Amino acid sequence: MKKIPEATTVLDRVETAFPKALRPKQLRGLALARSQQSTKAQLILGRLYAVGEIDPETLGILARTWMDRYNESGNRLFLLKSRDLYRCGVAAAAGEIFRGGRPVSGCRGDCAWRHRESRGLSRANYAELFRRAGNYVDKILRGAKAGDLPVEQPTKFDLVVNLTTAKALGLTIPESFLLRADEVIE
Repeated sequence: MKKIPEATTVLDRVETAFPKALRPKQLRGLALARSQQSTKAQLILGRLYAVGEIDPETLGILARTWMDRYNESGNRLFLLKSRDLYRCGVAAAAGEIFRGGRPVSGCRGDCAWRHRESRGLSRANYAELFRRAGNYVDKILRGAKAGDLPVEQPTKFDLVVNLTTAKALGLTIPESFLLRADEVIE
């Protein structure tokens, strides 16, 4: 667990670059939980939970922190809280599968920006970037030096089309283009 400070440094940079992103906050909570700092992890994950980020990843990590607190104290209330959160996480995962299997996390903190300000663009897929950021944190926690890890460029991009803005600009977007878009904002 001596690699936690290096992982925290990487997460600080990612959170600065993407302040609305969910995944770095989850990873920080996980890093704190793995370093036996359950209370600090619960503060971060509890904030996510309080604002409605109730995806399986957040619930699972938060449940783990309550289980850790139960193991430390023997307080059955912590065990019950952990059990309830795991149940909610399993239900949320099943809900994602029935919605088409697309994970909600990794992009959720960014979706409000996307709908509010997007004009139609192609950009890096944030869910994929944060998934790969998690791999970097994992490698650092397992002993790799952050400076030795390669810098990767995005390989997956989303095409987002904002029809409201297109209409305001007097543009007509062909149907074939709209069918190729990953997301169409109306």
